[in-house]
Amino acid sequence: MELKAFKINNKQDVKKFLHYLKNDAKLDYNPGDDFRNYFQIIKKSPKFTKVEAKVLNRISKKCYQTCHKKKIDIDSFSLKISLKELASQLEKGLKEESLKEKFGSNRTS
Repeated sequence: MELKAFKINNKQDVKKFLHYLKNDAKLDYNPGDDFRNYFQIIKKSPKFTKVEAKVLNRISKKCYQTCHKKKIDIDSFSLKISLKELASQLEKGLKEESLKEKFGSNRTS
């Protein structure tokens, strides 16, 4: 996976990074998670190389610092973004097959 370069200086930069993690990296990201701990279950291997994880952890730390300075709760901010994206996907009529692909097939009704 090719990492994008991010400069985190404001709330909008944090938002862009969170969107990147959700949409490009396909992560169900929780602020504060260590990127070394993300694994590809099927491949039984880390999702990121050690270098990628180190870079992403640095960016994540900068997001925390930026939000703290702006008095923004990054956990709430991240959750709000995730919920908005989910609502948008549902509004676009995301089909059940796509949901299974994104969230796994072990869903119960």
